[in-house]
Amino acid sequence: MNNDFEFYRKIIKPLEKKYNQMCTLYSLFKLERFRSKRNQYNNLLNYYYRNFLYDKKFTKNISHFFK
Repeated sequence: MNNDFEFYRKIIKPLEKKYNQMCTLYSLFKLERFRSKRNQYNNLLNYYYRNFLYDKKFTKNISHFFK
């Protein structure tokens, strides 16, 4: 349980924050780049919340966001 919380705190919480930022930016400026980034973050979050378990595929998919 503790590992799940740490994973959520370190990985998912920043993704949610970035998603919210992209939503705000897209609502203000309507640029294609903001829309595509928003969709990327949305897809990652949907994948996480559907499965509720992190696996190697998920961490591999999001690792490039945190470099």
